[in-house]
Amino acid sequence: YGLLGVLALVGSDISLGSVSMLARQLNLATECIDNIYVESAEDAVLMPPVPEEGLLHVPTSIAMCYEWIRRDALSIEDGIMQRINIFEHRDVCLDWSAPHYNMMEIIASSILNTVLTRVRYRHACPDHREYEEAMRGYDWSTVQTVFQEPAMAVNQDLVLPQRFKDVCKACLEGYDKDTENYRVKSRSFGHCFALPEDSTMYNTPLTLSEVTENTVLPLPSQPNLEGNIAPISAIADVLRTRLWHSAAEWNNVTDHPPNEFFKGTVILIDTGSYAVDPSVYMDFIAPDTDSISIISGPLCYTANLPTGEKCMEYGNSLKDYFTNQFPPPDNGVEGGPVVDFQISASTAGTYSRAILAKDLICPPATVSCLLPAMGKKSPTKAQIMECTPPCPGTSAPFFDKVGTNDGITECILLPSGKVPPPLVTDPDPATVPVIPTPPEGVPLAPQFAEAQAPIAGDA
Repeated sequence: YGLLGVLALVGSDISLGSVSMLARQLNLATECIDNIYVESAEDAVLMPPVPEEGLLHVPTSIAMCYEWIRRDALSIEDGIMQRINIFEHRDVCLDWSAPHYNMMEIIASSILNTVLTRVRYRHACPDHREYEEAMRGYDWSTVQTVFQEPAMAVNQDLVLPQRFKDVCKACLEGYDKDTENYRVKSRSFGHCFALPEDSTMYNTPLTLSEVTENTVLPLPSQPNLEGNIAPISAIADVLRTRLWHSAAEWNNVTDHPPNEFFKGTVILIDTGSYAVDPSVYMDFIAPDTDSISIISGPLCYTANLPTGEKCMEYGNSLKDYFTNQFPPPDNGVEGGPVVDFQISASTAGTYSRAILAKDLICPPATVSCLLPAMGKKSPTKAQIMECTPPCPGTSAPFFDKVGTNDGITECILLPSGKVPPPLVTDPDPATVPVIPTPPEGVPLAPQFAEAQAPIAGDA
């Protein structure tokens, strides 16, 4: 496997610190931040270029799998094994364009950390956070840099070392650095170890059949050995708690509507979302909601959705539709919810609002919605629209393995007539969003051009 072990850094034990210390650090770091929202396409292209992976960089999960199989093959006894400390590459920590993809890598390595002996993993992403608010005018902190650090406890009933080792072998066999680097990470769903795509690993492969009306899918409340599990199932409970606490730590910088925790609705869209008609959302919006916030990331400025629509135009169409459906309050007179469409530069801020809002709603194939929906706690809830092929179902396979947390998350299968078909040809050049020319000397993140093609993340 050549240089697959380059991330294994030999050293002494590292003190991980306490959660309370991390909480104090995050509160201190966020007291002076005023804004996480990008106001224009010209500002969006000033987002820092997504770090390019070094020639020797491989995912930490691959390095850990390699070390596990190597030690097993050499029959090295625990007592004489060299202790190895492994950290995430800063590129993983600072990539704002693909929060789900990078968080799944951190999750995978956190799981492996529980089964390998004398191997210590920590992502160390808070160490890489860059404080550029004064220069850029907004905070672009990633969710990776605020995700809590201490090692994760696991559900021992769901830890299957031999199966985990088999999954590791499959990851190593299928890993190709060039293929991984050219993946459209902002639209990627699974992970070779944490959530492998091979359904034969599960007891009963999940299948979705056509329905004639909105149908809540009967998914497990919690992962268990009788159902379908994946390695991520073993840390589902603690992962939910970590996501919730990270959201709570970061909520003071999100400038959210004042009542969002109790009556607010957040709708997440990303570059992989299927643009269902705005009227479809009316089945999911609570009648007493007093704010509707549509949130996306900077790539939305240049993205074509898989169904062909421009991401920005779709977001604005949702805003216009809800504004017409719910006339806004007027001078304190009773009225409908406040409606807004915002582009968040900070995935930490986006996750925080999505997790803490009373209601989270996501259109089909919105991969950036999955972990925020998982992180929600009662009395909040998440409703994720699901679809049948050729629309790539994402929420049902995910929550089939991690559980819906006693129904806090609902995956609702839509009739095919409510889901537009994917674009099967390149978009008309006239419909491709124009990328503003950045100022001289400012490098442009390649993901802005990449988002113009409405293709799947794992294509």
